[in-house]
Amino acid sequence: MITNNLDAILKKHELTPEKLHEKTRVSKATIRLLLTEKANHIDFDELEALCDFLDCSVGELLEHSAP
Repeated sequence: MITNNLDAILKKHELTPEKLHEKTRVSKATIRLLLTEKANHIDFDELEALCDFLDCSVGELLEHSAP
């Protein structure tokens, strides 16, 4: 199972989803899907933009755990 920590990372950086969109140009829809845990894929360019802006690794943003 893949889960994401975007909500916790945004809170840590005191950022809103809107500000994240403005700074990264990652679509609002993608951000919303990640925050609601309904995303079933993410484009590598968007993933890279999120990690670069949030200064985190892919492993910090996304976690894999056994079902």
